Amino acid sequence: MLASRKQYLSQKTNARAILMVLPRGLVFENTPAEHIDQRFGVIMVEPFAFGGSIFTIMFAESPHLAVNVWVYLENGVSPDARSFQVTDLTAEQRVEIANKFRDYLTDDRFTG
Repeated sequence: MLASRKQYLSQKTNARAILMVLPRGLVFENTPAEHIDQRFGVIMVEPFAFGGSIFTIMFAESPHLAVNVWVYLENGVSPDARSFQVTDLTAEQRVEIANKFRDYLTDDRFTG
């Protein structure tokens, strides 16, 4: 497994959250904490050729970081986050998508 999980309280939202603790060198190393310590929503789910699914998540606040997360069911049961990769969307594309999904990105029922 590439990532470990731990529960914590978000400093920004004070909500219970699952923190994905990544080994050094993976995608979030050079990303400021305030870009990922915030609400996010799943904006797309696609099957992945090697099994599992790719979930594209977008963070609610600027700069609206968008990340592809490969989730694979280990032994067909336990979800395992196998990789995290920042999308190649431009800043303008991210703002356009965030504006389109604004109602969802700001609603507790749809965000993590």
